[in-house]
Amino acid sequence: MTPAYSLAIDVSNYTGNLTPGQIMAWKEAGIKRVIVRASIESEIKKAIARQQCEMVAQVGLELHVYGWPYLYEPLAVQIKAHCDLVYGLPVKRYWLDLEDNAVIWDATQMVAKIREAVEAATLPVGLYTTAFWWQRWTGNSAEFASLPLYYAHYDGDPTFADYVPFGGWVEP
Repeated sequence: MTPAYSLAIDVSNYTGNLTPGQIMAWKEAGIKRVIVRASIESEIKKAIARQQCEMVAQVGLELHVYGWPYLYEPLAVQIKAHCDLVYGLPVKRYWLDLEDNAVIWDATQMVAKIREAVEAATLPVGLYTTAFWWQRWTGNSAEFASLPLYYAHYDGDPTFADYVPFGGWVEP
């Protein structure tokens, strides 16, 4: 079975503020969804992320956000801050981005920390990760297989031809 997917674009504070014109151009090019990084490291980054989300909502594209938590800081506090940043906006999903290699826990502890983060979210949650990271740092846990997977792969091919099931996810 070939997974269904839609064209999306990922933006962060490095993209800067967005204009309705930019987002309309994406929409005309077939982009269906914008995934905004919920940056909370500074007031400037928070303002940019909030502005990006507001512009996406204004134009009417599907809005998702992702948070890149720092694994050496309390995850639940960060996840709540990510969700609070977009309070009141029509966010369809919060993606917990798990790619950081600064892991300081064993697999059992990492799974517990992910559980804590998922439970702290005030938005519907999905996990954004790679097979390599997941297998290495969670011991390939299937505990979260009921959550949607945003499969991170960086091969330049916009298909999932390289996908091999991991973590209980049969398809991306």
